[in-house]
Amino acid sequence: MGCDITLTLARDTCLAAPLCPPLTQVAIKVIDKSALQPKQLQKLYREVRILKKLDHPHIIKLYEVLESDDQLFLVLEYVSGGELYDFLIAQGKMKERDARTRFLQIMSALLYCHSRRIIHRDLKAENLLLDKDLNLKVAGAWTGPSHTPRARRGHPGLMPGPAATCHGPRRV
Repeated sequence: MGCDITLTLARDTCLAAPLCPPLTQVAIKVIDKSALQPKQLQKLYREVRILKKLDHPHIIKLYEVLESDDQLFLVLEYVSGGELYDFLIAQGKMKERDARTRFLQIMSALLYCHSRRIIHRDLKAENLLLDKDLNLKVAGAWTGPSHTPRARRGHPGLMPGPAATCHGPRRV
């Protein structure tokens, strides 16, 4: 998005948030709103509204949103295992059984979202987090119904549009 984002680990910050269990470690994502253009800020607020609605065991939970004039604070579920990307770099490839389990967790989260007309805009190993039991949690950028028709027309990486369909060799 082109803005400054800080991620901090905290404890007992959710006293006002009924969804956050007491004495829970949370991650606080601090976003500098002053570094965002109005369109980027609007997109950020839309993503926050979407994330607030999501409640799935394999999607990172947003507990609370706090805001000042120039910063937005997202109080998120803390996922202690780090990124799947870092795990794979450190551990190498997974056993097929473990990979299958993680894949099913990702698919479960995405099917849940797609059934609500919500899509993930940036699905990659850096946005797949592992909890202490090595279960996956999807984090990152979400978008809702106002953008799903674009995906049906052939948004790159989502679905091929007519121009991307292969009909055999053609002379140019």
